[in-house]
Amino acid sequence: MYALSSMTITLSPENSASLAEYCELIAWTPEQLANHLLADALDLFADPRSGSLEGFLGSIDYPDRATADRALARVAQIVTIQFDGKLPESFQGQVQELELDAGHFGVTAQVIGHHGELLEVC
Repeated sequence: MYALSSMTITLSPENSASLAEYCELIAWTPEQLANHLLADALDLFADPRSGSLEGFLGSIDYPDRATADRALARVAQIVTIQFDGKLPESFQGQVQELELDAGHFGVTAQVIGHHGELLEVC
């Protein structure tokens, strides 16, 4: 579990350089800019109708099957909210081992939308 009050993170050299460049441009501190950028993304993650969190969860590699299963369960929860509290029978989600990165896993999910169209959830 991570501390809720504050957190120290280490940025890659590339991200550090970019952050410094834009902070200088707009006369903000790195903390101000990082918090501003994160606020928008995290607000979208919190909105189950935005599609942002499930898209993100489908785009990353997971270090183990248990973590990928947990991410897929969250995707199913989001889809349940999007479909008025009931997970559609057409929902198909799966965890698969990545071919090019053995030992890592990804998640995918699809559902038939309200108008009969196939939707790639993640």
